[in-house]
Amino acid sequence: NWVLANTKHCPKCRRAIEKNKGCNHMTCHAPCRHEFCWICLGPWSEHGGSYYQCNRYVAHKPENAKEEKRREHAKASLDRYMFYYERWMTHGSSMKKARQDLDRLESGALRGFTEANGVSQAELGCLEEAFALIVESRRVLSWTYPFVYYMDPVRDRKKIELCLHIQSVAEESVEKLHKCVEEEWNELKGTTAAPGAEFDAASAAEFAAAFKEYMSKLFVLNTATRNHLKKLVE
Repeated sequence: NWVLANTKHCPKCRRAIEKNKGCNHMTCHAPCRHEFCWICLGPWSEHGGSYYQCNRYVAHKPENAKEEKRREHAKASLDRYMFYYERWMTHGSSMKKARQDLDRLESGALRGFTEANGVSQAELGCLEEAFALIVESRRVLSWTYPFVYYMDPVRDRKKIELCLHIQSVAEESVEKLHKCVEEEWNELKGTTAAPGAEFDAASAAEFAAAFKEYMSKLFVLNTATRNHLKKLVE
C-alpha cells in the first residue's frame, strides 16, 4: 500500500520509484537509467521549451487513469491503516509509561512521602490500583483498534458503531483516570511537607482534607473505568 500510494512507475521499465529530492527530473536506477518528468511521466529529453506544458490539465488520460485510480485507492487504504496504527501505538506507549510508574510505586518510591505526611502505605493502595487498571485498560484499548480495523465496514457496520461507542466511553474514562494519577497527583504532592520537614497544625489539616478528597475522587474514577473496561471487553 505504501509503495502504491507514494511511488510512480518508471515509464520504461515499470519499476516503482520514490521521489527523494525536490527536482522533478527523475532518473531510474541502473540498468534502466531512463530519464523522465515526475509530473507528467514524459521523457525528460522533451522537456525543453515545452516543459511547462506539465501545468496544463488534461481531461482524459486513458493510459494513466487505471494507475491513478489504483494509487488513490492505495492512498485511502494507507490513511485508514495509519489512523488505526497510530492509536494502537499511542495506547501501547502510554501503557508502558503507566507500567513504569506502577513499578516505582511497588518498589517504595513514595516511602519518603508517606513518612513526611503521616500517610500509610495502605492508604496509597487506591493509587497503585489505579496504575494497574490503567496498564490493563491501555492494553485492551490498544488492541480494540486492530479489532475494528479488520472488521468489514459494510457487513459489520452496526458492530463497528457499537464498538466505537463503547470504546470512546472507555477511552474518556481512562484519560480522566490517567490525568488524575499524573497531573492531579503531582499537584497534590506539591502542597505536602518536604521529607524531614513538618507541617504546622493548620497546614496538616488542610493537606489531610485535600488528600481525602483526592482519594475519594480516585476511587470513583477507578470504579467507573473498571466498569467501562468490562463492558468494552464483553
